[in-house]
Amino acid sequence: IGRLELGRGRPEAARGRLIGALQIQKQTGDVTGLARTTAALADLCIEAGQLGEAATLLADSVALNFDKGSPIGLAFNRRAFNTLQKVAEQAHGGPGGALPRLLGEVEHRLVEAEAVFGQLTLPGEVHTRH
Repeated sequence: IGRLELGRGRPEAARGRLIGALQIQKQTGDVTGLARTTAALADLCIEAGQLGEAATLLADSVALNFDKGSPIGLAFNRRAFNTLQKVAEQAHGGPGGALPRLLGEVEHRLVEAEAVFGQLTLPGEVHTRH
């Protein structure tokens, strides 16, 4: 429901639902749910301009998707990473601060995971080799 709220442009409702889901997923050990919810929270942070937090959450999601062996999860991570990278470039106009280092770490983890599980292309996206 949190991802639906995010899609409807209701970030506060989305945040509440996603945080609630995250707590339940941690309690039940739902790694698949944790990976997707963490990625959705990263998307929410990107929209809110909280780019450092988004990068941290995205790194967590990549690690979870790697652990569970999910190429589709990694494809969603790649899409979020590409968005985050574009927003960061626009917001900061280039290198500087901790964000480029965080983005480099996320990209490194993502590339390593895609090397193991492959790189899927989501519908409506163009496949690029990283």
